Amino acid sequence: MDEGRKMMKKLILKGTDLELSNVCLGTANFGEKLTKEQAYEILDTYVAVGGNFIDSANVYCKWIEELGNCSEQYLGSWLRDRKAYNKIVIATKGGHYDFKAPEISRVREETIRADLEESLQTLGVDHIDFYWLHRDDESVDITEIVDIMESLVKEGKIRYYGASNYKQYRIEQAVSYAEEKGLQGFTAVSNQWSMARVNPGGNMNQDPSLVLMDSDYYQWHKRSKMPIIPFSSSAHGFFDKLDRKLKMAEDMKRAYM
Repeated sequence: MDEGRKMMKKLILKGTDLELSNVCLGTANFGEKLTKEQAYEILDTYVAVGGNFIDSANVYCKWIEELGNCSEQYLGSWLRDRKAYNKIVIATKGGHYDFKAPEISRVREETIRADLEESLQTLGVDHIDFYWLHRDDESVDITEIVDIMESLVKEGKIRYYGASNYKQYRIEQAVSYAEEKGLQGFTAVSNQWSMARVNPGGNMNQDPSLVLMDSDYYQWHKRSKMPIIPFSSSAHGFFDKLDRKLKMAEDMKRAYM
């Protein structure tokens, strides 16, 4: 077990005091594609190799009406059963649109607070270590959004916050405002990014509200040092499949030598 833990490196997330494993475990499939027992097995294995950064969202599984926020439910149950609250850094998200009315923005203080309160209750915690806004609403001034999140920090509901599916110009505006006012501001960005480039029109998730990181955005992150915690970073298993194909080809080559 101790040998396993050495496999996972830890680092301090810039602008925070959070020491995080360099691999964050996403839980979007908990409930829809994975049973509670399978979710527990994955969580146990992740922690056994030194992982301590787990990402969920209030909306995960809500695309299936009868499941509710079952990803957070499984995670909250596991935290209680394993008494893992002091060992794990929990990140979750709010402000996603309602699947029954995707055209209506939920990037509003009342809906963000409602999502957060449900997440706190489901996870069994009194605060969230890292809270993501899951979507943006470009019709809302970014300063208003930052102010909402700063209020949640001051109230002790969240410690740090980030932006998921936010365009570059919006993040730049948010950074400028936070610096001008001496606020904490967004600590990280979570957009879709991978070393494997998405083919035009070939994204497995066709949600038009997703933001893919392009080369210009990536270069901005390098210059600004704003941390990136991307989703779909493993390209839906592409690299694992590629690795297996390469190994198979090498085995066949040896067999005919």
